[in-house]
Amino acid sequence: MKIRKEKNILENMILLDATPIGLQDFAGINKDYIWVHIKAKSKDYTVNEETNEVIKGKVSRDVHFEEYWKFIRNEKRWVLDSIKQVDQITDLDYF
Repeated sequence: MKIRKEKNILENMILLDATPIGLQDFAGINKDYIWVHIKAKSKDYTVNEETNEVIKGKVSRDVHFEEYWKFIRNEKRWVLDSIKQVDQITDLDYF
């Protein structure tokens, strides 16, 4: 996108649902993780950085999406580590 001078804009994100679906607790080691099924909506569009013209998506329309987000424990806080699209996972045993 940088080469094409494009910028993806996500605005007004609203979390609709977050359901934990998998976790691992490593006692005493900071490798704990949790997978969460996320449902949300937001404005999602792409603009040309030079002209600010919208080249993909619509500024006025929300887009609904579902994804699997993996959070890992980093010392005393949780940080986003990975995002998987729903169509990337064919078996929930993955988690």
